[in-house]
Amino acid sequence: MLMIHHLAVDGVSWRILLEDINIAWAQHRSGQQILLPITGTSFARWATLLAEHARHPEVVEQAQMWREIVAVPAVLTAVCPKWIRLKAPGACRCR
Repeated sequence: MLMIHHLAVDGVSWRILLEDINIAWAQHRSGQQILLPITGTSFARWATLLAEHARHPEVVEQAQMWREIVAVPAVLTAVCPKWIRLKAPGACRCR
């Protein structure tokens, strides 16, 4: 049994960690040397690639359009069953 506190490993990292543990355990059980695959893209590399992508002409060309889109607030109405609505206009209590 392996237990790690959620503060140490999040849900996404668990899937990555469990894959490596499964590979290592299968290699160990079959008497092989434990060799894990080369890791994926590091955070630093990902950040560099993302910054490069952000400077790409096609992305820069779309920047103003996206600024205009996010400047408009979304209109989301509350969804509550009628039997839970309070008397004040626009107020509701959902459980």
